[in-house]
Amino acid sequence: MRKMGVISSQTLLKYEKRMTISVFRLNRALAREIDAALVSQPGVVPRIELDDWKRELQDIIARYSETASREGVQHILSASGRKNEALESVMMGIRYRLRQHSQRRAALIVQYLEQRITRNLESGMTVAEARAAIRRILNTRGYAERIARTETHTSLERGAFEAARSLGVRITKEWVSREDGNVRPDHAIAQGQIQEIDTPFVIGGESMLYPGDPDASAKQTVNCRCTINYRLEWT
Repeated sequence: MRKMGVISSQTLLKYEKRMTISVFRLNRALAREIDAALVSQPGVVPRIELDDWKRELQDIIARYSETASREGVQHILSASGRKNEALESVMMGIRYRLRQHSQRRAALIVQYLEQRITRNLESGMTVAEARAAIRRILNTRGYAERIARTETHTSLERGAFEAARSLGVRITKEWVSREDGNVRPDHAIAQGQIQEIDTPFVIGGESMLYPGDPDASAKQTVNCRCTINYRLEWT
């Protein structure tokens, strides 16, 4: 049995910071557009077009998803002693799913933002109040950080998981939380849970193949920082 070690939290933080900058710039540009629309049409609920923003956000998620996934794949291949020639093979297998994921995530984020904007504009707020409320979402770095942390984390862990599966040996996986005050209770309870590679963890009553699993709810994935310690046994 051989432990492959967990992915450093500094690795996650590196990609999170880079993606945060990209998302924050995009959000601020959208905030300026919405603000201008509200000012130019006082007393009218303007039609806010988010299609361009959605496409750009999707591109950002796709770009960083591939980069972070590649890092996860490299971690596992290096720890298992496999040559990097296998990296492109693993990436080829997950690249299409990464693109699908970026489309779904961008659509969900846009849906959330549309709902917030519509609710603000139709709630009886003054134009000044609506502008301030929208700015609080889009001009707040924390919102961009939440998107970046969630997406880079999911991709990093997906890459490691798919690489571990590709090794062709018996693999077990152990859930590892960051063990600090920011860990949500469900994930703290899961600390040390061990499963076979294709058996989901049970986290707060939900099934998750790895931390950030996009098939799980936002309750279990948004802002998650947990990781996996894979163990392999050569046969």
